[in-house]
Amino acid sequence: MRDLSNTGMNLRLSEAVKLLEKYKLPKIAIDHSILVAKIVRILGEILKERGYPVDVDSAEIGALLHDIGRSVSWGVDHCYHGYRILKTEAPGYENYALRHVGAGLSHEEAGSLGLPEDLNYMPQTLEEKLVAYADNIVYADKFMGPDRCEERFKRELGGNHPGYIRIVNLNRFFERIIGREELHRVFDLFKNRRAEQR
Repeated sequence: MRDLSNTGMNLRLSEAVKLLEKYKLPKIAIDHSILVAKIVRILGEILKERGYPVDVDSAEIGALLHDIGRSVSWGVDHCYHGYRILKTEAPGYENYALRHVGAGLSHEEAGSLGLPEDLNYMPQTLEEKLVAYADNIVYADKFMGPDRCEERFKRELGGNHPGYIRIVNLNRFFERIIGREELHRVFDLFKNRRAEQR
């Protein structure tokens, strides 16, 4: 077990999974989060090897916990419910829940969805961006990759929607700092695999 005491956040992977179970997350949501966490771990290690200041352990735990709000709602507001849960249950990880939807929400979008507008729903840190990115390329418990992710959100939101544009920009950001070829080598590990094939 990895102890995150060096980050100021003392949570182990096994404790994060127990927290998901405590909140009775359905198996599909837990499997989704495990797959997102695996992708975050691999990409985070690549970034770290390249000299980027990324806390891979924190991002991995954040990826496991990012959807805990689905214990309350399956709507977009699950990000806010997760934030509230983690603020109490796992302080220091709450922004992973709040900022993972798509590539973040503007204050206007948050308000139109009935979410409190006084919070920042945009991923700020490299770790938060990594979790949002990995979350977008996993649908349910299956890897779909960035290209299919973009197709999906373009269909759902429209090509001119600010949320879709942010997702495309987040994808390009990771293509730039990791490299498209390297990303595809990693993605080949996950193609046609479900989370339970671990």
